[in-house]
Amino acid sequence: MRKRKKGKTLSRSADQRKALVRTMIRSFVHNSSIKTTLAKAKYLKPKVEKLIGTIQRKLKRGDDLTVIVRYLRKNFDIQTSKKLIEIAKKYQDRAGGFLRVIKLVNRQSDKAKMAILEWVEEAGKSSEELKKKKSLGKSNSEKKIIPESKEKKDLTSKVKEVKEEKAKKEDGADSSDKK
Repeated sequence: MRKRKKGKTLSRSADQRKALVRTMIRSFVHNSSIKTTLAKAKYLKPKVEKLIGTIQRKLKRGDDLTVIVRYLRKNFDIQTSKKLIEIAKKYQDRAGGFLRVIKLVNRQSDKAKMAILEWVEEAGKSSEELKKKKSLGKSNSEKKIIPESKEKKDLTSKVKEVKEEKAKKEDGADSSDKK
């Protein structure tokens, strides 16, 4: 039983889970957003936020950058460490809530719940682009119905006409058989 045990396991052993988190953080920092399952995104979000908060505290204390890089080098390479320091400086005036999880449509193959994990204040991203990403996560009933094009309407009307003609011919053939 799982009584009084904290945390998620993500169906992995501890060393596999640590490796997964490390690689996901690395790819997230370099790409500024990742598409993953909802469970992994929710698991990763507090870890990244705690990491950024720790770096911010070290910067406020006046620690040298080499001390911070040495702290980060336990788990990350130099490029990722430097990028994390840049991000922490960017969010220096923010106390927390650096990331957002946007839910998406379930994955087609196994119907796993998908999500995008991204920074809250992305440079150059407009609110319209974020709304487009959010609309991807809506179910089919919530999506707006796009009006059909004129050509498509013409084709559907022609198909209906052909079906009606076939139905009339069959009705005519049936009525002649009855006589």
